Amino acid sequence: EMMTGLARWITAAAGLWLATIVIALVLTWKQWRMPALTLLASGSFLATIVVLLGHDQLAPFNSAHSIAQRVKPLLSPGVPFYSVRNYEQTLPFYIKRPITLVDYTDEMAFGLTQQPELWVPTVAEFRQRWAQDRDAFALLSQSTYAAYKAEGFPMTEIAQDQRNVIIRKP
Repeated sequence: EMMTGLARWITAAAGLWLATIVIALVLTWKQWRMPALTLLASGSFLATIVVLLGHDQLAPFNSAHSIAQRVKPLLSPGVPFYSVRNYEQTLPFYIKRPITLVDYTDEMAFGLTQQPELWVPTVAEFRQRWAQDRDAFALLSQSTYAAYKAEGFPMTEIAQDQRNVIIRKP
């Protein structure tokens, strides 16, 4: 669906650019070189802007903004927020709080040595913490969510997008 939306913008940009090229060729044929060059430059610029505007169609896939807006009103100070086996780069910005990574280091390895309280090394330890927490939230990938749901993991779905699901301890 998102790619179809982007394709429409790209098609419109291509049509605009093609029309600009045809008109610029006609102007060149009539020996109006400077107006043709100006039109071609302007049309190319506008076609590029149209493609960039169309890129917003991919925002739901590239950003956690939509699910963050659904969970943000439910968050209380001091309530843990975990990210299990992945890290959604935009989520901490949108929920205005740090998250605790579970079984994930990747590019965060150095930072986690500086702030080890923001890391849970294993899923088994996460499960223990989840059981002990009075209230907690977690970000799971769609596949992890499906596996947890199949096993009956205690959770309530709060929000989801194309890649992730946010759960809350019931």
